[in-house]
Amino acid sequence: MVRVVATPVFTPGAGTYSAPQTVTISDATPSAAIYYTTNGTTPTLNSTLYAGPITVASSETIKAIAIATDYDNSAVATAVYTIAEPFAATPIFAPTPGSYTSAISVTISDATQGAAIYYTTNGTTPTASSTLYAGAIPVSATTTFEAIAIAPGYQNSAVATATYTISLTANQWTWMAGSQLTNQPAVYGTMGIPAAANTPAGRGGSAAMNGPNDSFWLFGGAQNLLGSPLNDLWLFNPNTREWEWVSGSNQTDSPGSYGTKGVFSASNNPSARSSVSGWADHNGSLWIYGGITPGSNGSGGPLNDLWEFDVSRQMWAWIEGTNEPGQHPTYGTKGVASPTTNPGGGTGSTSCTDNQGNLWLFGGGDYGSDQQIGNSLWEFNVTTSEWAWVTGNTLLNSTGEYGTQGVAATANTPGSRLGATCWGDNIGNIWLFGGDGFDNNVAQTVPMELNDLWKFNIATGEWTWESGSSTRNALGSYGTQGVEAASNVPSARSGVTGWADHNGNLWIFGGSAIDTANIDGTEPINDLWRYNPANGRWTWMSGSSTPDAPSVYGTLGVPAAANTPGARGSNTPWVDSNGDLWLFGQGDEYDGVGVTYGGTLNDVWRYQP
Repeated sequence: MVRVVATPVFTPGAGTYSAPQTVTISDATPSAAIYYTTNGTTPTLNSTLYAGPITVASSETIKAIAIATDYDNSAVATAVYTIAEPFAATPIFAPTPGSYTSAISVTISDATQGAAIYYTTNGTTPTASSTLYAGAIPVSATTTFEAIAIAPGYQNSAVATATYTISLTANQWTWMAGSQLTNQPAVYGTMGIPAAANTPAGRGGSAAMNGPNDSFWLFGGAQNLLGSPLNDLWLFNPNTREWEWVSGSNQTDSPGSYGTKGVFSASNNPSARSSVSGWADHNGSLWIYGGITPGSNGSGGPLNDLWEFDVSRQMWAWIEGTNEPGQHPTYGTKGVASPTTNPGGGTGSTSCTDNQGNLWLFGGGDYGSDQQIGNSLWEFNVTTSEWAWVTGNTLLNSTGEYGTQGVAATANTPGSRLGATCWGDNIGNIWLFGGDGFDNNVAQTVPMELNDLWKFNIATGEWTWESGSSTRNALGSYGTQGVEAASNVPSARSGVTGWADHNGNLWIFGGSAIDTANIDGTEPINDLWRYNPANGRWTWMSGSSTPDAPSVYGTLGVPAAANTPGARGSNTPWVDSNGDLWLFGQGDEYDGVGVTYGGTLNDVWRYQP
């Protein structure tokens, strides 16, 4: 009778384990020798002789046979061990997610030794390619974090989610970033990498654009009020309060690299310039137009070139206009878009977008026509890439046709001006306020400060004079701060900053304004005003009613009733998804100690209505 060796037995048995296992192999036949493999082959007498426990640290299959004298070999025993790596611990947020009435710092920790934490704030699931957590994160607006932990020898943790709802005290300013002092140099860091130390230089005449996910973009401007234009493009993240140098040069006076019109390229760059207009369309692209540049031939002058920046590809394309300064406008037929229609080279124009995402440009100094000021309103259709001359006339230094306040009319038109501000509302109107220009006085020969508020109905093509004076150098009527009144009105001013909030209200801040003590001149001011289009009334919300007020910075990132930006003009504004108003530095400012006028700042401020 043939005897067969007993089949080997594995201890522990085959299965799935979350840690390495020590496996023994035994056999019931006395004096049997056990041979095994771990490479998937059938074991034989020439395989590895089992001499003691086997450590299984990763998933593998063990096959074994037993051999004994006077016995037939045993059947092959097979055991499959699956070693599943444990999950890294889920990240923990501090403080506890919830609602807060002031800015906070959020930390993320993990109990798994050696774990790296990655997080997002834009609603996407974090991966190893997301932002690496490196320290406390300042949070000053409602933010949702998602985080994972990744560690050697572990599976990625579950995604931890934390939402912090920041409900700051209304009507307070917060100093968010930048220096308290004027004329600070830039810290560029490494292109494409945000960092806490990065910051643009103090500058004036930049273009500001809202980007996707509450990002703020800043282009160019003059590093000081005497010149030194830049072509650097910066991205500011309000959640981390970090700047990123995205494109352009870290030197002043850089020439442009235009490439082929309409073609995006990594080598394209607009030339250095100040007094530049900027927009962001509904597709997330950024646009800039014109400004004062050194020029490709070494002589400075105003440009009429239009550029688009593709945020996803981070490339510029030269879309319209010429690459040389001093070009005259090509008006074409009023109201008709055309490939040959183009605004002239200019500076100090005001720009905004409508509710369709098209670009609008009003007025400005037309240096291509003997350094005078225009009152033309232009529209650029981002779909057809064509300009249209919409209203105004071809004569420069034109007086305004006010008509009757509150009544739209075809004959109405604002006078020529520069340094105004404009907004596009959600119902198809373009709004225009103030500037340095011409009122309804035909005898006026030089531009002066204005405080008139205009509304342009895109559908009807008619202007309406809504508020303010029809004559130059009008004084303000402040009333009581925080109280809306029919008699309230801001003083005449230029270089004014403007926003439209999510409720349809219009806001203006600062500029160079006429005041009671200096009726024949202007001084920088820091008053903040809100206009309610529903009832046509202004409210003085914060700041001083007299010029030259210094900044009160308080504590970085902490709102306070006493905080306020100093008197300044020509700031770069944007509005975040929470409806908070933001502005960046710019020129003709008083710094934190109130003794420096005529410098440029790089501070960032937020105001919660």
